[in-house]
Amino acid sequence: MQHLTRRLLRRGPSPPRTFATSGFRLIPPSEKVEEETLAWYTPASFYPVRIGENFQDRYQVVSKLGYGTSATVWLCRDLRHHSYVALKVCVPGYPSVAREKAAFARLASLGTPPILQKSLGHFTINGASGSVHDCFVLEALEFNINLCRAFLPGQLYDLVLWRRVAREVIQALDFLHSKAKIIHCDLRHENILMRGFNDKIHQGMESIEAARPSARKIDGDRVVYETPDRVPFPKEGFKCAVLCDYGEARCSDAGNTYTDDIQPFLYRAPELALGIPWSYPVDIWNAGVMLWHLFENKSLFNPYNQQGRESNGLHIHEMMEIMGDPSPEFVRRSIITDHSCFDENGLWKLQRIKRKKERSLESLETQLEGEEKAEFLRFMRRMLQWEPEKRATAAELLRDPWFSKGSD
Repeated sequence: MQHLTRRLLRRGPSPPRTFATSGFRLIPPSEKVEEETLAWYTPASFYPVRIGENFQDRYQVVSKLGYGTSATVWLCRDLRHHSYVALKVCVPGYPSVAREKAAFARLASLGTPPILQKSLGHFTINGASGSVHDCFVLEALEFNINLCRAFLPGQLYDLVLWRRVAREVIQALDFLHSKAKIIHCDLRHENILMRGFNDKIHQGMESIEAARPSARKIDGDRVVYETPDRVPFPKEGFKCAVLCDYGEARCSDAGNTYTDDIQPFLYRAPELALGIPWSYPVDIWNAGVMLWHLFENKSLFNPYNQQGRESNGLHIHEMMEIMGDPSPEFVRRSIITDHSCFDENGLWKLQRIKRKKERSLESLETQLEGEEKAEFLRFMRRMLQWEPEKRATAAELLRDPWFSKGSD
């Protein structure tokens, strides 16, 4: 889910704000805007939320936070509790809606910890042609962890800050896996947001939208907004990183395995690439590759062909360059009977894809040296293993001595 939801805290009472109806940049009708660029977009699929609109006689829309494959997300003021919330307005019948409902129900029954985004409520609204849109009322959070980079010295994460974010991501996975029995399945920078100390950013966003309205396209009675990029950085910093978006999450009480296609392509676990049934360890691999990308500011893998298309063969081959060959026994777990990359003995057969020289975690890690680098790579290798059984669990990673090094 590509959105920039931000932070909720209580504020003093204030009346509903009146938003400007002029002074904005008008986008030409021929230009596609944000959710309209999605291949499956139709006017009936995305509810036409308007800034200033009031839902449930309670949630007044003050700014757009973003959009994704299955929803648009909006910053709202809760006029009853005098606070800010994020309103996620979903596409009707999209599979992620039911998954997200189930995950939020589990988390609510356990008491959602601060490192996981909390649902504050749910309702439905009627759209065009009789469509029904599910709406989730969520905590309003702040920047995603990648956008924070713009405010960092040299625009790079240092080891102390990265270690803290990594620990909070692993803590979130530990709660999901150990307590809630949920596999997240979609760890990406956009789904890890920062929790702030107050609501100044949201106040600022509301004021900016009122004074300088967002660019928009008007198509009959439908308005499509651009997400504003004018957001102040909080001088107070952040409390913690928060794992969000459970639209791909699978509830797995009995240790079920799955074969669904999940995860961002760059971050897919070996099980996905090889067609092997998967479970909780896919999240550990996903976290490792995503956190590497965050720290190095460069993806560990680049599995795209010359036409820029995703290549499963290239992806597996790059894994082999870094981790060595998978065991034939592991490859033979694949439920794909006509595997294009390996022969019947589990040996690599795509001779047209040649191995690159000097490609290893050591050569790809560029920010650290000496013992610090060695310890960082040791920790990463606990997550980046071919066989899911050999990857550390989230609970085991939290006990790793690497997390106790340095000072936060």
